[in-house]
Amino acid sequence: MLRHVLTLCVVTFIGLLGRSASATTNNEIPISIAISGPSAPIHFGQPIIITTVVTNVTDALIPFGYNAELNLGERDFQVELTDSKGKAVQRTDYGRAVAGDTDFALLLGAQSLRQGGINPNAKFVTTMDLTKMFFVNKAGVYKVLVKRENPLLNFSNIISSNSITIHVDR
Repeated sequence: MLRHVLTLCVVTFIGLLGRSASATTNNEIPISIAISGPSAPIHFGQPIIITTVVTNVTDALIPFGYNAELNLGERDFQVELTDSKGKAVQRTDYGRAVAGDTDFALLLGAQSLRQGGINPNAKFVTTMDLTKMFFVNKAGVYKVLVKRENPLLNFSNIISSNSITIHVDR
C-alpha cells in the first residue's frame, strides 16, 4: 500500500525532466543518485561515458519522469563538469540545450517523455556521454557531479550525486 498519494502531472521540458507533483511535503530525501565512470584514463577524443543510478530509498512509489529514448540520461539530470582548477567546462550547443538554454532548445527536437515512478528500493539506470555535452578539448583531470530536483518537495531542493574524477590523456 502506498504511503503517499501521488498525483502525476503533465511534464514541461526545457532543461529538466521528471517534474511531477506529490501530495507530501515532508523533508524526506526519496532518492539517492550515484554516478560511476571510467577508472582508467580516457584518450583525448574518445567518448566519456558515465553511468547514473537513481535508487528509491523509501517504502513508497516515487514519481519519476524521464526521457523515453534509451541512454539519453543527459536529458534527465543536471550535469556539471569542471576542470582541475574548478572552472566549469564550456558546453556544446547540445549541452546548452539539455541544460535548458532556450536559445538552443530547438536542437533537441520533439521529446518523447515518460512519466512514471520508481518502486521502493528499485533503481533507474541510464548512461550519458560527457563529450556530447561539453567541450573536453584538452588533456587533464575533470570532476563530474550530477543533480536532480527532489520529486517529493515540489522540486524545491536539489539532490546531488557523489562526484567522480575523470582523467583525459593525449
